Amino acid sequence: MNRIKSYYQLCKPNVVYMMLVTALVGILLASDTVPSVSLIFGSLLGIGLCAGSAAAVNQIIDRNVDASMKRTDKRPLPQGEISATNAAFFAFVIGLLGSLVLYFYINPLTMYLTLASLVGYAFIYTIYLKRATPQNIVIGGLAGAAPPLLGWSSVTNTIDPYALLLVLIIFIWTPPHFWALAIYRREEYAKESIPMMPVTHGVEFTKLQIILYTIILLLVSILPFIVLMSGYIYLISALMLGIIFLYYSLKLFYSSEEKVAMDTFNYSIYYIFLIFTSWIWTLSCIINCLIKIRLKFWLPNTISTLIDFRNASPMTASSCTASSCTGSSCTGSSTTSASSRLSASFIFDFSTTHDPLSGLLTREARRSDHSFAPARCR
Repeated sequence: MNRIKSYYQLCKPNVVYMMLVTALVGILLASDTVPSVSLIFGSLLGIGLCAGSAAAVNQIIDRNVDASMKRTDKRPLPQGEISATNAAFFAFVIGLLGSLVLYFYINPLTMYLTLASLVGYAFIYTIYLKRATPQNIVIGGLAGAAPPLLGWSSVTNTIDPYALLLVLIIFIWTPPHFWALAIYRREEYAKESIPMMPVTHGVEFTKLQIILYTIILLLVSILPFIVLMSGYIYLISALMLGIIFLYYSLKLFYSSEEKVAMDTFNYSIYYIFLIFTSWIWTLSCIINCLIKIRLKFWLPNTISTLIDFRNASPMTASSCTASSCTGSSCTGSSTTSASSRLSASFIFDFSTTHDPLSGLLTREARRSDHSFAPARCR
């Protein structure tokens, strides 16, 4: 059991779970109908396995650094719970399985994008960028921002501009999120000669960068509302969460307490989780799908039928006989008495938005010109 837990921790499960949440939002927003359980499960399984593989490779490469840092010295490799060879084999197997799931059960494009993200984080960032430039987290953050795009492409098999907007939110969020932690752990990074921004440019400069990125993030986070991807509940959530993030950034800038840096880092985790789940809170995708499938077709017909039955007179109903029927309609007096019946319909306009709360939902009464026969004429 301890060995299984060690392999589980090797995948950085908390990070992977967060990535899967953002991928799920991408899946739901990209779907015009209710996504199938198999599509959701297959996409999240493949993406999750590849993300876990990337996390394992990152820990294999950084195992010596992790052993000397208080934040990471309890990981399985520094503790000797798993050998580097076994960890590498494990990373290869789950990465291969995730790729095969995406290729055969989802689509090749999603597999290629997922592998690109894996290579970008596990190798390009971990081996080169992390030790090459203080902009390491800015450039490398693109790989970690990919899950919404992966979820979206698993549904549409395309690279959609709306999906790239979701990627942009995470991309802008990553630097202030990680720099707050780097301020708190700057001495450990300096000891290992890792050029994080607080080490190379100082804490005050890094704090200023956090404020600037937080302001940009606040602006970028309202773009989904501007382009009609979301409704007012998302807008309110984005503004509130962004303002709180800016508050923490300003508090960090004017404070000399190291605890504030960690508070800012912790809040940034809640921020990215809540801003993405705000789409689920509003049931933007789920309600949209259910309304389209259930109400648009079933409810109007049911209401229309009930109204027509109520308005149809008993005399008209009884006068419908085999001799007075022509096809599916009735002739003679029954046609006159049954014409212009009042029916109801619901009209849903989702052509410009994925959010039903922003869509037009109206109910109009109209008169139908077709004849009504309360009983099928045979």
